[in-house]
Amino acid sequence: MASTGYGPSRESRWSRLTFDGNESNYELWEAKFLAHMRLLKLKDTILPSEEEADATKNEECYAELIQCLDDTSLSLVMRDATDDGRKALQILRDHYANQGKPRIITLYTELTSLEKALHETVTDYLIRAEKAITALKNAKETLSDGLIIAMILKGLPDSYKPFSIHVTQSASEITFAKFKSMLRSFEETEKLNTKPKVDQVMKAEFPSQTMTCYGCGKRGYLVRECPAKSEKKWCNYHKSTTHSDSTCRSQQKSKDQAKQVSEKENTSKDEHLFAFKVNDEATGKINRMGMLVDTGATSHIVTTDILKQIDMTFKPSKHYIELADGTRASNIALKRGDAEVFLEDTNGKCVKTVLKNALYIPSYPQDIFSVKAATSNGAELRFAQDTGELTLEDGTIVELEEHGRLYYLTSIDSHENDSVSEVDK
Repeated sequence: MASTGYGPSRESRWSRLTFDGNESNYELWEAKFLAHMRLLKLKDTILPSEEEADATKNEECYAELIQCLDDTSLSLVMRDATDDGRKALQILRDHYANQGKPRIITLYTELTSLEKALHETVTDYLIRAEKAITALKNAKETLSDGLIIAMILKGLPDSYKPFSIHVTQSASEITFAKFKSMLRSFEETEKLNTKPKVDQVMKAEFPSQTMTCYGCGKRGYLVRECPAKSEKKWCNYHKSTTHSDSTCRSQQKSKDQAKQVSEKENTSKDEHLFAFKVNDEATGKINRMGMLVDTGATSHIVTTDILKQIDMTFKPSKHYIELADGTRASNIALKRGDAEVFLEDTNGKCVKTVLKNALYIPSYPQDIFSVKAATSNGAELRFAQDTGELTLEDGTIVELEEHGRLYYLTSIDSHENDSVSEVDK
């Protein structure tokens, strides 16, 4: 019957069933070969059994087997097991998967020295371990799930240390199958956690006439709407055509974007800028009345280095400040840690308050008190007409002051009051 051209060819099937003579691949090859023999209804004949094999079927097994062997493997069986498929398979097992003491020692050494490579997936690492485990079990060695788990944990890198501690300290019994599932889940979780964290800071809308185009320097529109966008520009400092000398930030010594925006907008009588923007028609300059209470910021921000406990894992280059309009910038926050500020409660008592995970940003013109960060640590805030109050976790109440339609926490010098209590937020 002529081939139709559909389905796998017989040549491709034989190429997948051919053993390459590599001892480490014997287990996988035997599994595929026995499955092939089952399709031919010859598997029971070729497998070792106390019953004598049917001579005709045994010869057929031998004929199928030698078609799948490389020259070296064929040389092992062609003289000692001619036309005897069962004996030929046993010879291959004794040679490639023998149960001798030297091989068992080699397998144990391989398992105990197992290490996960840097760019290797957990699945590939477990497959390498299971190869040695299966070979040992085939050699009649007894391996408990606890011993197997301990050997695999030993080869994991330091980034998996939290997982190792969880497994070793777990009170419930963990089977090897459950352990593999947990390890793969941990790997997926770690992949998600590698994305850089972003702190968001509030940015409210403000009148369009106060917008500044950084292309031409004029007000009233953004650079993407600039009518002079098609004009040729040249910056002698950067040797670039993207902007002109008059708008070059480097020439104007604008080292920080947030500070530059604050300096430009300080002359306006209609708004404030604190790297985010808020409308304020009552005043024309930044109020430094203490800490500005901000419902949009996700972290506390201090402009002076008052951090007592520094987060050594914090990297400014990988930390981004994101505004509500999508603008992102790194290397703005220089440190992260616990900041100490002193507030006066309603009884006139000085309270030392610890702001957890505060960001140190010296370029910001204003300290910021994050409502979200405070409430997540047990504090409560209430706002009313022209006033407000902050209730700390221990019940201490600190009054909020309203200035120019903004709320502030007034910080004081701790030496002004001899009685100081401590509260964490």
